[in-house]
Amino acid sequence: YSANTFNDYDIQWNFGHGISYAIFQVAEFDMQQEGTNYVFNIRIRNLHPIVSGGSRVLLYATQEYRPITPEVERLVGFAAVDVLQPGEFRIITITVPQRSFSFVDEYNCEHITSAPIFVNINGDTSNSIMISPQEVNYFAACSSWGYQFQAHSGHPSIIVPTVNNHPHSSTSAYFISSVVCFGAGIVGTVILITWMRKRGNSQAGQLLAPTSV
Repeated sequence: YSANTFNDYDIQWNFGHGISYAIFQVAEFDMQQEGTNYVFNIRIRNLHPIVSGGSRVLLYATQEYRPITPEVERLVGFAAVDVLQPGEFRIITITVPQRSFSFVDEYNCEHITSAPIFVNINGDTSNSIMISPQEVNYFAACSSWGYQFQAHSGHPSIIVPTVNNHPHSSTSAYFISSVVCFGAGIVGTVILITWMRKRGNSQAGQLLAPTSV
C-alpha cells in the first residue's frame, strides 16, 4: 500500500532514492609512472539502454609478500563519476603517490618492498595491474649499522625521517651487522671470563698468604 495512505507525514526519501540502476563497465584500465607517482586511467561506461546514473571508482592494492603480514586489501585511491547517460563513457584519472604503498614494520621503520603489488578496481581482482616498486626506506636511521645491530638485539630506536635504501635490501649490510653482533658477544664473554679468573686468583692468594702471630 502507499506509504502516505493516511497523509500524516511527509516522505523524506522515496523508495530507491540514491540507488543507481545503471550498469557500469570498466572498458579500459592502464597505468603510467610519473616520477614517484602512479597515474591510473580508467574508462568507465554506462551500459544501461535507458537509465542514467553516477558511480564511483575505488582503487585497491594487494601485496602477497612483505616482511610482516600484509593486509588483504588497501584503498589507495578513489574518484566519483558524475552522471553518465545511457551508452556514455568517461575516462577517470587517479594519481596514487608511491608512499601509499608503504608499510611500517615492527621496528617502527616505514618501507616499500620490491615485491609485486596488484591494483584493482572496486575489488575485482580479475582485472588487475601489477606494479613493481623500488625498495624505499623513509627513515635514515633504519639504514644505519646501528639499526642493524638494534634489530638483532631486539631494541631498535628509529626516529629520523628521510629517504634511503631499505636496511635489509643489502645482503652485505645484513651479514656485517650479524658479524658485529656475534663478535661483540664473544668479546664480552672473554672479558667476563678474564675478570672472573683474576678475581679468583686474587682471592686464592689472600687465603694462602702467611699471617703473623
